[in-house]
Amino acid sequence: MQIHQSETGVVFRRMNEWETRTLRGLPEAADFSRSPAAEARLLPRPAVEADLTPEMAMDWVEYAVPDLRETFAGAVASVRLDLELLAPEPAEAEEARDPAVEPLWSLFIPPAHIEAWYAVMNQARLVMSAADGIDTENTPDLPALLAEGKLERWFQSQLYAGLQSWLVEHAMDV
Repeated sequence: MQIHQSETGVVFRRMNEWETRTLRGLPEAADFSRSPAAEARLLPRPAVEADLTPEMAMDWVEYAVPDLRETFAGAVASVRLDLELLAPEPAEAEEARDPAVEPLWSLFIPPAHIEAWYAVMNQARLVMSAADGIDTENTPDLPALLAEGKLERWFQSQLYAGLQSWLVEHAMDV
């Protein structure tokens, strides 16, 4: 994968099938509704719950949680919109003749959606951590992940982390 930034946005180019499939799966990977543990991680209760009055606790549930859900949904909607423009790159002359060469893909992200991409990748990593037990902070026992059928999820989380890092360093006003 190559990543380019310009005033018109960010372009992921020369993505292979796995990278393309991983990005296409980003909205589903970020879906925390499939796991109570992931939902609890993304919609936590206030830190000092003992200090809350019943009214404050109800306000949290009534106002904060729906706003958080709406924010998450808006970011995912932006990512889905951009994914609709995912396109195969024209094959080079030599590549076009060789059926064994897999197609490469490109994706354009407008500047207004860069923060949404960052947020959704972060959300996906948190969901993978809470729902699938993928440790996104430390290198896990890779043979154990393979045996559990979770190795690809770990690699996906690593791709998202790398892309997040690139976005922070090159494309976001932090």
